[in-house]
Amino acid sequence: MNTLLLSLANLLTLLASFLGVNQMTTVIVSPLTTTLSIGETQLIVEIADTDVTREHGLSDRLTLPENAGMLFIFNTDDYHHFWMKDMNFPLDLIWIDDNWRVVEITPNISPQDFQKIYQPQSRVRYVLEVNAGFTTRHSIKTGEQIVLK
Repeated sequence: MNTLLLSLANLLTLLASFLGVNQMTTVIVSPLTTTLSIGETQLIVEIADTDVTREHGLSDRLTLPENAGMLFIFNTDDYHHFWMKDMNFPLDLIWIDDNWRVVEITPNISPQDFQKIYQPQSRVRYVLEVNAGFTTRHSIKTGEQIVLK
């Protein structure tokens, strides 16, 4: 799968140069997705579980579908930090412990705050990025259980 993605990226680069496109945005695609639920709300999430996918996150994307997100999976519980580098839309961050419980929510983070670092008050294992306002629209609260489908 990774070889196929690399081949496609190379083909797009070659095509762009043939068409005279001088600059092309690199997009790191996470081939892994899963469905999860928080209460009655279901989301399709991309998995960011490598240093490369976690570092790139949702950067450079123009939008995110309403019931979609990116789930960052870490190997250890820690005060994992996030920032809005190269983001084009605001986000809510849902901080999740190793028991898959929501322990904190950081709402409405603006791309203009790209220099600010965000981290939870307690150690977490997972972080879910969703569109800003998602947690309010779906009444997501701390203590809620995340269920992977």
